[in-house]
Amino acid sequence: MMVYDGAVVIGSVTADSKGVWICDVSQALADGKHSFTATATDAAGNTSAHSGHFVLDVETADTTPPDAPTIIDFYDDAGDSKGHDTNGGTTDDTTPTLNGHAEANSIVKVYEGSTLLGSTTAKADGSWSYTTPVRADGKHDFTATATDAAGNISAHSGHFVIITEAPDTTPPVQPTIDTFHDEAGNFSSGATSDDSTPTLQGHAEANSIVKVYEGSTLLGSTTAHSDGTWSYTTPVRADGKHDFTATATDAAGNISAHSGDFVVNIDTAPPGVSGFEDFEASSVNGDYFTSLTTDSGLKIESAERARHYLDTALTRITTGSGGESNGYIDNEDDGLIKFTLPGIADTVSFFGWGPRSTSIHAYDENGHELAVTVSSRPSTTAEQHSYVIFMYKYDITPAPGQHIASFTSEGNRWIDDVSWTSAGTSHAAQQSALLTTPDAVDHHDIMTLAQIDDSHKSTAAVDITDHVQNTLHLTLNDILSEAHPNLFVQDGKQQLAVTGDQGDVVELKVDDLAHNTWQDSGAVTAGGVQYEVYQHAGSDVELLVQHGLELHQVS
Repeated sequence: MMVYDGAVVIGSVTADSKGVWICDVSQALADGKHSFTATATDAAGNTSAHSGHFVLDVETADTTPPDAPTIIDFYDDAGDSKGHDTNGGTTDDTTPTLNGHAEANSIVKVYEGSTLLGSTTAKADGSWSYTTPVRADGKHDFTATATDAAGNISAHSGHFVIITEAPDTTPPVQPTIDTFHDEAGNFSSGATSDDSTPTLQGHAEANSIVKVYEGSTLLGSTTAHSDGTWSYTTPVRADGKHDFTATATDAAGNISAHSGDFVVNIDTAPPGVSGFEDFEASSVNGDYFTSLTTDSGLKIESAERARHYLDTALTRITTGSGGESNGYIDNEDDGLIKFTLPGIADTVSFFGWGPRSTSIHAYDENGHELAVTVSSRPSTTAEQHSYVIFMYKYDITPAPGQHIASFTSEGNRWIDDVSWTSAGTSHAAQQSALLTTPDAVDHHDIMTLAQIDDSHKSTAAVDITDHVQNTLHLTLNDILSEAHPNLFVQDGKQQLAVTGDQGDVVELKVDDLAHNTWQDSGAVTAGGVQYEVYQHAGSDVELLVQHGLELHQVS
């Protein structure tokens, strides 16, 4: 028997007595299809035709591992920054997707260190991708292997490193507004400023963006310094109460809660003043003038002819209260005369008389005319003199919220007793009305009880208020001469109270400074005024000194 693989003899064998034969192929057959046939040759040498074809598909065992796969990049699909990144990249995606190449249709297994994370199948073109399980923050070192259909496993790919940083979702601590600054210094919440653009100052997370709000309105923003301090100057704010808050935004975009409310009260209007001018305390007397400023701060301007008379007998003028006025303004031509106050006021009053109709106008601190109410009423009583004028009293009142800085009068021949008042300030006559014999030195008066005009005295009380710094000399006998029992404190003692301006001084004369003749026995409030009570060690007498005044014992 001759055995053929196609036309090639691959072996021969002799059939046994039953005609069975077996032929072992001694040479290795290549992988693939093989078509076998056989012929038989008898003892006479006759050879048969070929048998039918016997086809065998030879496949030898695969023991060759595939090439090591590659990890090319990774994809980040979390947070604000998405996209592909390479080996060594940083991501806020805790489940990054690895991408690479491997033997077609092979099983790609992904490892972190020696830990198998999972597997995927390479496509026909060899590309593959794999999304990792959630990874903690930190450095992650990935490799991959490929396993072919025969189970052969490749070597590990090269190392592919990803640094994972989970998204920052924690908002910063709410910022603080600590103070505001204006040209006078730093102030806390609730303070009042005349600066319409106050600078807010506070603390926030370092390098965060601080946004400043008034109510729900965003005013602007600034960046906190590395030490957390920040400052922000507001746009121009109108007069009134302003309630500010702030938020902090960190680099990840997290926004803090609003800070606590911080209040700034803005008041840019000139300070309100109260005062009085009776034209009886000036060195100018009987002279014509076009501009004159009195000791009270009242400025008077006349475009025509006006005189200031001081204590003259030329004319006796009777005011609305029935009293006489010796000092006054004599506006001889009845023309326009302007009065400028030393500040702003809520109301203005004055006495005036003229032979023709009177026109009065008032203006604010910017020179804008105000819509005012002017009321007048005539005097009803007068003492008899050689020449008696019954003056009218004029009251000028602007609309609520407006203030008078100056006013004009046209048609009044004589003008006297100008007074101006503001809410929160007290009316005080000028210096000449306080002292019967003025003794002014650099606007600081030194006086005794006997020198004080009776209009500044009442039962057991002396008032030295006149907006000038004063020193009042007192002795025990002075106090006893004016004191009355139980007028302020029900303790049976003789009492005298002294009120005045902040910084006024009361000097008590004592015989011996070594002995504490007058002892401080505490504070008391009477009639809405706070006093410090000083009790004499040897007499049942007490001196009450208004808070803000200084008491000195002198020998």
